[in-house]
Amino acid sequence: MKTIPNAVAVFLVVWPFLCAAQGGDSPSREELIEAFTKALPDDAVGNVERFVTNGFRVESSTAKELGRDLQPTGKEMALLDVRANGIFGVGIERGRDGMSLGGGIAIFHRDAGTPMLSAGDRDGDGRIDIVTYGVVDADGESVLDVVDYEADGQPDFRMHFKEGYFEIWHIDRWYRAESREGRRGIVIDGRFTELERRDNRFWVP
Repeated sequence: MKTIPNAVAVFLVVWPFLCAAQGGDSPSREELIEAFTKALPDDAVGNVERFVTNGFRVESSTAKELGRDLQPTGKEMALLDVRANGIFGVGIERGRDGMSLGGGIAIFHRDAGTPMLSAGDRDGDGRIDIVTYGVVDADGESVLDVVDYEADGQPDFRMHFKEGYFEIWHIDRWYRAESREGRRGIVIDGRFTELERRDNRFWVP
């Protein structure tokens, strides 16, 4: 398996697979990262620099922005990863369209490297636009991720990793997503409503 910076594994793996998760048994985080790194173009990450200072391990790099087909879009982003023994890790990214034009930051579990908290300025206006927090088990494996896409205090998306399903907040309650005949949707008042996907998230039309 090719080696990639920790920040790349978190920022580029978590979001695509989070939004694409389906019911049934979910692959482990390690399986997701392995599958992703195998699919990565060999030149996806470059300009990697590493150094140690005052007990912290610091790694910076640049990464090509990839489309849903995992091919470069022609744009690049900058990544920074900071770790130290016995404490959580911190990652910072800058320049990803729709996610971190104004910067993004994430906190990782100190042992497993699982993302536990992230915030980003999606449109570059200097304000946080999206917040995600994760619940992990005793081994640092993901149990639940909660996303507030507008950073307005109302979560919009919940991913249950152990059970392999997600929920959408709509109007005044949570709805569990399900698949019917290849379509993904929720049941509102007894009627199946197919979800739309825009801006890297699911919407109720």
